[in-house]
Amino acid sequence: MRSQEKCYYGFWKVSDTDKSDSPSLEKAMDKNWSPPDKLKLLNYISECPVVLASGSLRTQCLECDQLLASSDYSSDGVWLWPTDLFHYLDKHHVKLPQSFTEHIREQRYKAPSEILTDWKSLPWP
Repeated sequence: MRSQEKCYYGFWKVSDTDKSDSPSLEKAMDKNWSPPDKLKLLNYISECPVVLASGSLRTQCLECDQLLASSDYSSDGVWLWPTDLFHYLDKHHVKLPQSFTEHIREQRYKAPSEILTDWKSLPWP
């Protein structure tokens, strides 16, 4: 893991009173973000293993109210994200942080098939 860097993304600040350092969904959106390898980045996000299943049956998109599959969490052993991040990237122009895209590219877009790290040691917000 990169030193002193929070390696999680897709946890959105939902109100002005939210004290987390996560961005709001609106601040994460960028209609101009369209890297040439966006499909590969999306595939990586969707192919990494689920490391924690919440037990929740469905979540609702904060932007379009679409019902999403669940509120599970995926990881590649370094980065951590909710599985619904794929939806926000694909449908709502959410931009991945540069350090996350660089990390995925360094992995040559190959998602691990399993994570050997204990879920409790992952970088939770």
